[in-house]
Amino acid sequence: MPIMSPRHVAVGVLLTGLLATSASAYEIVQVPTDRGNVALYLPSDVDSETPLPLIVSLHGYTGNANEHENYFKLRNQVDEKQFLMCVPNGLTNPQGDRFWNATDVCCDFSFQR
Repeated sequence: MPIMSPRHVAVGVLLTGLLATSASAYEIVQVPTDRGNVALYLPSDVDSETPLPLIVSLHGYTGNANEHENYFKLRNQVDEKQFLMCVPNGLTNPQGDRFWNATDVCCDFSFQR
């Protein structure tokens, strides 16, 4: 049996809990986080014992997860290519624009430093 890192174990536990609620790649499983719910796409025949790659697909500045996924349509390949896909939303600034807070200088331009 291969040695699994804590991340693999966490994903395995997450998948085990979600399998009962998702049977199709086109069903979006909402994973609760401290930033709100995050969409996770699963292959329809996912096996919690089989490791799968996780693709995290991030929208651009002022975009959002729904627009991003509707444009790229990666969900259409989840079953065929056998991967997990997460499509989160960034934070929102006072103007309602979504952004990623990767560093202190990006990208909430209204924040006073």
